[in-house]
Amino acid sequence: MGCNYADTVDISHVPLTNGSYNYHGLQIPVHLTGIYDFEHLVGGNERRVKRHLRACVCKLRPCMRVCCPRNQISENGECSDKVKKELAEVQPTIEKRIFITNIAVQSDLFGFCDEFFDLSDDELIMFEVTLRYFFAVGSILWLFVVSHRTRKGLTSMSLNDPRYRFRAYSVYVWGSTTFLTAVVILTDRIWGNDLSTLKWTPSVGFAQCWLYRNSSGMLIFFIGPILVLCNINGVILILTIINMWKTERKVKKSIRVKLSSASQT
Repeated sequence: MGCNYADTVDISHVPLTNGSYNYHGLQIPVHLTGIYDFEHLVGGNERRVKRHLRACVCKLRPCMRVCCPRNQISENGECSDKVKKELAEVQPTIEKRIFITNIAVQSDLFGFCDEFFDLSDDELIMFEVTLRYFFAVGSILWLFVVSHRTRKGLTSMSLNDPRYRFRAYSVYVWGSTTFLTAVVILTDRIWGNDLSTLKWTPSVGFAQCWLYRNSSGMLIFFIGPILVLCNINGVILILTIINMWKTERKVKKSIRVKLSSASQT
């Protein structure tokens, strides 16, 4: 096969079907497989094991190796059973995410790392993305409020300013932001575990700590609302400029009339 051991995964449990091996949706041809009678340990050492079949998946797609904290490496160079148990628990979560992102997880090969993060903690990811989404949408809504107030200030001659106007704007901005954020969370809660809905759901944390970028969900739940608000802001700006131009013409005309009347007297 001519493939480095570090670029392989164990497929001894995968049956040969129609001349290839199906590894998590990836068809691996026979010529990219080989029999190995050894395995590499975390520290780089090698030991003899039972002959088994491995495939060079890293030639077909990007690979991701699971890390093993240094304090979890045994004297013989193996990663502890604790880490292997945690990896087995989060394997369904990993497989769900790599189904679309086309990353091969080398779950039997470990690399050094100083910290180990629990990949099953989706609640933490959801919380982080929710905060980012909440304030991103809120900032755009405040921009809309500023545009609205600028137009009102330039086009209105009224000196009366409602006492609770800022409070009203705050309720509008944060109320709207809370509603949109709740829609994202509920949509993911209800349909997020169904891969068939990936094309239109937010899919928070699916491939990164944000909404899934390669789907219509990003357009529906984030880019779409922002584009609507930006277009409204653009219309308000144009109307404000037109109003200022008309006001300038009226002022200049009024000045000319007054100057003409003064010269006649």
